[in-house]
Amino acid sequence: MQTILQNDDMNIGKNIRRLRKACKFTQVQVASQLQVTGSTITESALIKIEGGYHTIVDRDIARLRKIFNCTFEDFFKGIPEN
Repeated sequence: MQTILQNDDMNIGKNIRRLRKACKFTQVQVASQLQVTGSTITESALIKIEGGYHTIVDRDIARLRKIFNCTFEDFFKGIPEN
């Protein structure tokens, strides 16, 4: 049984999905590009990340930032500051 992660993780996943769709990339394309850069994220893992069922490490966010040509802040939209 999978559990939903914290709201922050869910928001990051939603933002990754939003950025991916804005770039008109499929999950397969993004996973492939990540793997070329040394990431171990698969399409299956990306689906879980976007759905809020799996966390993502900071080095993979840095890789996605380059793939999506965006800022780090774009991944954290909708997450309240503490």
